[in-house]
Amino acid sequence: MEDLNLKGSWNQLKGKLKQEYAHLTEDDLAYTEGKEDELYGRLQEKLGKTAGDLKAMFNKMIQPLAHDARVKEEKDDDAKVRQDLGLENKSGMKRG
Repeated sequence: MEDLNLKGSWNQLKGKLKQEYAHLTEDDLAYTEGKEDELYGRLQEKLGKTAGDLKAMFNKMIQPLAHDARVKEEKDDDAKVRQDLGLENKSGMKRG
């Protein structure tokens, strides 16, 4: 489980887990960096899933989040380039 990076997306992933598994509590979903094994243990017990099942589920949930983050980053980069080229002002309005 160590290779699954939860740190950056945990709040979004936690929201998705709450939607899908309403019986999970804040304590069940408490994430402390360096104590991922405790989180996995709680979730394995509550959801009746194996560590492999949890990893696959998390990866499936994280994939769209990572895609959305990449798209936003690309849009931000494009806006910066347009701004640097003088094609847009800082408010994002195109120049004539």
